[in-house]
Amino acid sequence: VLALVANLAGLHWADRFLRHPWQRSEQLLEGILPSWGAAWEVFKVWALLSPLIVVVGTLVGAALLPAMLRLTRGGKAGWLATFSVLNYVGGSANVLLAIPYLGLLAGPWALSCAALGLSAAHGDSLPKSVGAFVLLGGLALACLMAAAILALLPFFLSL
Repeated sequence: VLALVANLAGLHWADRFLRHPWQRSEQLLEGILPSWGAAWEVFKVWALLSPLIVVVGTLVGAALLPAMLRLTRGGKAGWLATFSVLNYVGGSANVLLAIPYLGLLAGPWALSCAALGLSAAHGDSLPKSVGAFVLLGGLALACLMAAAILALLPFFLSL
């Protein structure tokens, strides 16, 4: 619910603060930057899908982070502790996202709070929690690279 409210507030702020600079930039970057109308439609879809994205992201994160914590020899409290930390941090980060300009700090702030929260919830050291996030980021990057390679493979094979 907080994600939906934050993203709807974000839509309001985007319309208020981004529309005019975007429209001026459209003329300078013709063909590169989509029109404000097209971008606005994408923003609306993302805002309306945000509760689903948050739920899936939290479930996937809560499923993968305990495994990453185990690789760093931590995570003794289990899945439920990780799930709770991610939900508390995610809710507060979404509140921060609703505030114009300050919302830019939500990502780094949420990551630091999540690392501290996981460390406290599992009784682990902070480096173990940070290591779990680094491993998770590496896994995500490897998956993105593999997806890009698989997507481009037919192009390279046709050469």
